[in-house]
Amino acid sequence: MTQLQQRIQLVRSRLQRQWMWSCLSWGLIAGGGVACLMGIVRLLTQGAFGWSWVVGPLACGAMLGLLFSWLTRRSEKESASAIDRVCNLKDRTQTALQFMLTGNSDAMRRNAVSVGDHRATMGMLTGNSDAMRRLQMEDAEAHAATILPEKVAPIHSPRLWSLALSLTVTAFILAVWSGPQPILQAMEQANAVVERQAD
Repeated sequence: MTQLQQRIQLVRSRLQRQWMWSCLSWGLIAGGGVACLMGIVRLLTQGAFGWSWVVGPLACGAMLGLLFSWLTRRSEKESASAIDRVCNLKDRTQTALQFMLTGNSDAMRRNAVSVGDHRATMGMLTGNSDAMRRLQMEDAEAHAATILPEKVAPIHSPRLWSLALSLTVTAFILAVWSGPQPILQAMEQANAVVERQAD
C-alpha cells in the first residue's frame, strides 16, 4: 500500500467516524423525541405501561442511526475529494485514485488486444498514457507526505449533539419518574391507652 493510499484510508476512517457521530445524533434526536412523548403519556396515565416503552424508542433510534451510517459509508472518492479541497491540490488525489483503481483493468485490456496493426498502435497509446499515469502518481505521492488527516477530516461534535443528549437524559428521567404512584396504606396499630379506656 502506497503512502497516498494510506493517507486516503486515514481520511476515510476519520470521515466515517464523523459521519457515524452525526447519524447517531439524528437517531438519538428522533428516538429521544418519541421516547419523551411516550414518557409524557406514561406520566399522564400513571404508569399504565412499562418503562421499556419509553427507553425502547431511544435505543431503536440510536441503532437505526448507527445502521444508516454503516450502510452509507464514506468512500475513497469522497476522501480524495476532501484531501484535494482542503490541501488545494485541485484534482490530483482524485486522479491518482482513479488511476490506481483502473490500473488493473487497463492492463487486462492491453493484454486482450492481439490483432495485427492494432497492437503497435495500442502500444504507442498505452506507452504515452502510462508515462502520464506514472507522472501523476509520482506527483500525488510527493504531496501525500504533506497530507494531515486531522486537518482534512477533523472530528468534532455535531451541531445537534447537545439536543440529542438533552432528549436522551429527559427520556430516561421520564422513564424513571413516570412510574405508577405507590399506594399508601395505613397500618393498624393497637393503641394501648384507647384499648384500656374502651374496657
